[in-house]
Amino acid sequence: MRYRVGLVNGRLMVVLGARPVALASGGDAGRRARQWINPAAFVPNPTGTFGDVGRNSLRGPGTVNVDVALSRIFGITERFRLEARAEAFNIINHANFVGGISPAGTVASFATMNTNLSSSAFGQVQSAFDPRTLQFALKVYF
Repeated sequence: MRYRVGLVNGRLMVVLGARPVALASGGDAGRRARQWINPAAFVPNPTGTFGDVGRNSLRGPGTVNVDVALSRIFGITERFRLEARAEAFNIINHANFVGGISPAGTVASFATMNTNLSSSAFGQVQSAFDPRTLQFALKVYF
């Protein structure tokens, strides 16, 4: 997590006793999903000094993804065959929030978690990966 103070590019400082990861209680899971990092746990480092937040010390939201594919080939005649195929991506439809990482190491073309302390959106998740996607196909072999 980087933060600019004037011309110095330093790391943030952690407030003692504060939890860096925002915790929601009870039915406030929606707020927890949006505000992943607690902004009250950090202060800017003084100019000319280094902050104490280590590189990659905070992790973004985890990812749960289950993909399924089913296919079946039917013999119509000796010459013709028909393949029916169904594929489901993220079949359990779990919300996978973007936490500063790209899927499968690709370059992210979407907003990730905001790590600018002076922004009102600091520590908030800005987007999510794709929801459940289904596709079906029929193929004729001749």
